[in-house]
Amino acid sequence: MKRFSSITWAVVTIIMVGTLVFGCTEQTTTSNPTTSQTSSTTMTSTTSSTSTAVQPQYGGVLRLCDGMTISPADNLGYFADPKVNGPGPWAMPMAETLLHYNMGGDAQPWLATDYTIADDLGSITFILRQGVKYHDGTDFNAAATKWNIDQYIDSHHTAANALTSVDVIDDYIVRVNLKYFQNTVLASIGNMYMMSPTNYEKNGLDGVKSHPVGTGPFKFESYTAGVSIKYTRFDDYWQEGKPYLNGVEVLWIGDPLTRSAAFETGEIDVINLDLGKPEYDLQQKGYQVINKDMGQFVLAGDSKNPDSPWSKIEVRQALDYAIDKAGITAATSYSFQTPAYQLAFSGTPEWLNITNPRSYDPDIARQLLDQAGYSDGFDTTLYSTPAANPNKDQLVAIQADLANVGIRATIVYDEPTFAGIYFGGWENGLLNYGIPAMPNMNYAINVWYGPNSPFTPSLLKTPEFLELLDESLTSKDYDPVLVQKVTKYIYDTAMFTVVWTPQRGAVLKPFVHDGGWYTVGSLGWTPENTWLSER
Repeated sequence: MKRFSSITWAVVTIIMVGTLVFGCTEQTTTSNPTTSQTSSTTMTSTTSSTSTAVQPQYGGVLRLCDGMTISPADNLGYFADPKVNGPGPWAMPMAETLLHYNMGGDAQPWLATDYTIADDLGSITFILRQGVKYHDGTDFNAAATKWNIDQYIDSHHTAANALTSVDVIDDYIVRVNLKYFQNTVLASIGNMYMMSPTNYEKNGLDGVKSHPVGTGPFKFESYTAGVSIKYTRFDDYWQEGKPYLNGVEVLWIGDPLTRSAAFETGEIDVINLDLGKPEYDLQQKGYQVINKDMGQFVLAGDSKNPDSPWSKIEVRQALDYAIDKAGITAATSYSFQTPAYQLAFSGTPEWLNITNPRSYDPDIARQLLDQAGYSDGFDTTLYSTPAANPNKDQLVAIQADLANVGIRATIVYDEPTFAGIYFGGWENGLLNYGIPAMPNMNYAINVWYGPNSPFTPSLLKTPEFLELLDESLTSKDYDPVLVQKVTKYIYDTAMFTVVWTPQRGAVLKPFVHDGGWYTVGSLGWTPENTWLSER
């Protein structure tokens, strides 16, 4: 089953699809695109050069403040760790994947130039790009690809659940063998980061974590925990003439006011994070803000625990009625968020036409709590973290709405506690976190709520839910109708509560060009294309 005709590129650019841009000077042009349908995505190749009003310039160091993720602590480069759900924008200067996906669901050749899905759906064969070097001077090839995918398989990473083994066919062809086919498996393999096996052999796992070696346009230079990570230009990068920058420095500044001040005083060039009042204020001062709906914020109770109030469907349904989603987003999001009542997005094929969604009505919430046996309410805990939701004011607003119907919630807002229960489980509490938007909704649902997901283990996943999810996952072609059955079950049972759709964005200085913000996956950018004019 041939899916894409092999193409070699001298220059690769990313097509911006669906990105909402305010005052954006970034533009891309394409010529003679070649497109072929796959079972769940489209593979699109583009042979073009970046088109801007001014010819890209060489030099300079981009200073990116990544407010979307916390500092990566003790793991900078071993992405096969099952608790690492993608490295985030901070790693993209250094690490690369087999394929790139834009938000429209189009798959684009990257370290792989071609792939074939077997007619029996039992394997996927990848043809790899030749002439690619790791930062340590070794070759990216089939042996390196097999090593990386084997790491994901051996570590029982969620992305590798459907995989059994990898065969090296020749120096630049690998075949990935499948236990079973899911319409998400191509994206799972395509999004695996290809790190240097030689680095692992020489320096061990700790060496990979502390001194990562990839194939990206920039190589790792240094890391100061909680402060910054620095990359320098990789002169042997496979895209001819790129990158344009001499380096990239990623900084972490947790305090919003400090972050905005650093941006205005010239200490940082780009802020990349969930958007709120500080970014709104910068936008009002004339700075460019690129923003995009990036997923859903949810509240999940420990419904698997039979002793928890959240195990009762009436309590979970009361949560929807108790929270004034429209009022909270209007008061706290500065037009960067919208209230949400289901997992799918309006205007998409997966959208459920719910006649009367459970919207704000505290009286109905109290009635449901009374039916569940909690006429006097109950005490609970509301867990979140600055990385999961940087807007603590929203948690305070939720807390007030819950108190209004008798649910007395204590807020716990710190990363160590949240991380512990996010992976280890919790009792009588709600978790507030985000689920990213993906063109194939099966991917996100499976990663967060599938049978092998490492996340939110105290959330009940009934056999009926898992059966519906499996039916949607294993259809040969991605089927929005099957996804609707999954999301309808989530809504009907109030499995978790969707509260609002956040926007993530990048605030840019006027001299930053062609960053491709939010055009790769759900969080990515194009560091190889980024360039700076005079500051």
